[in-house]
Amino acid sequence: PAESRLRLLEGSRVTVHDVATGRSFNQNEVVAFILPYAATLLFLFSTMTASGYLLGVVSNEKENRTMEVMLTTLSPGQLIGGKTLGLLAATLTQLFIYLLTAVVAVVVIARFVPELQQVQMPWGYLGIVALFFLPAYALLAGIMIAIGAAVTELQQGQQVAGLLNLLFVAPLFMLPLFLEDPSHPLVLLATLFPTTSFLAVALRWGAGTIPAWQLVAGWAILVGSALAAVWAAARVVRVGMLRYGQPLSVKGLVAAVRRGW
Repeated sequence: PAESRLRLLEGSRVTVHDVATGRSFNQNEVVAFILPYAATLLFLFSTMTASGYLLGVVSNEKENRTMEVMLTTLSPGQLIGGKTLGLLAATLTQLFIYLLTAVVAVVVIARFVPELQQVQMPWGYLGIVALFFLPAYALLAGIMIAIGAAVTELQQGQQVAGLLNLLFVAPLFMLPLFLEDPSHPLVLLATLFPTTSFLAVALRWGAGTIPAWQLVAGWAILVGSALAAVWAAARVVRVGMLRYGQPLSVKGLVAAVRRGW
């Protein structure tokens, strides 16, 4: 029969059903495999850009002594919170422009490429990415602001920040392990560890499934770490302002967080 002949010529259609979560994966869901890598690139771009801004805005104000003027009317917590929210808004605006451009491009190209007309947008995945991105950015902001307040020159802060950025991109070096054995203990550790949880969840969710308890635990740990980082950064800024021209050592950072001089 003609219908059977055409069906044979089309080839196989494989759909994988996950009985644990109810999710299904098939060859038509190309976006589900592309989005994890797109989210990774956007996160890398936003973190690298934001880290430079966050370091510069604190280090420059500390060097030219304008921070003391601002702290006469603001508390360290208000100052750090305002800077974090402002740079977060700028970063989200950039990401929104990029995403809007990509969506418009796909809609236009889909008129000429029939395969793109069958693409389904994984809204659940986008929601998970957004849920983890915001606290991950706040965690990065708190760390970078604390570094900027602890050093005396911007160049010193950039060297330290470059090393700490590796903690946020560590899942990229474990990508083969994510694809081959998603239940590996190192993958679980990356999902729960605050600096790597965003990329770990983004990569795992796009390629498979994640147990609900790991999502909840990873998000809770990330949010708690972000709040603690912003709170600690405010204390480091207060101590760093009083030590003009003298960098804070690791021991001094710990003392500043514990006692809040």
